Amino acid sequence: MYEKLKKYKKIYIIGACGSGKTTFAQKLAKYLDYPNFTLDNVYRYKETRAICSEKERTKILNSILNQETWIIEGAQCHDWIESIWKNCDIVILCNPSALTRIFYISKRYILNLIRGKHTDFLVDIFATIKFKRNSLPKFQEYVKKHRKEIIKLFK
Repeated sequence: MYEKLKKYKKIYIIGACGSGKTTFAQKLAKYLDYPNFTLDNVYRYKETRAICSEKERTKILNSILNQETWIIEGAQCHDWIESIWKNCDIVILCNPSALTRIFYISKRYILNLIRGKHTDFLVDIFATIKFKRNSLPKFQEYVKKHRKEIIKLFK
């Protein structure tokens, strides 16, 4: 799979919480030697988790999009992601079953408890449900509008 993606310079990976998009993006970035970015760190300040201002978010996102190669992953479906769709060469949708997503969210929650890191299990569960209901139809609109090649990954 990774070999097939060598021809693309700008890769956008989308999926619900627990879909494997971050893990896949990290492995692909290592294989291709591309910089890897998560939209969580564009939408929120990494240190404080406070939501970035629109001006700051645009500045951060434009600095990413102007690079020669990149992998961007995230579940955000807001108007500000339109520029990613305009600039990417391909979209990869990580869309495993709900049971698989819940398993990975649970696993992450337990591992984070062991590591002493706080994650909000219920927020992540609701986010994965919300993605299917609200964000996925919006992403499908973007696919039609921007006529991007899409690869669907299932676990």
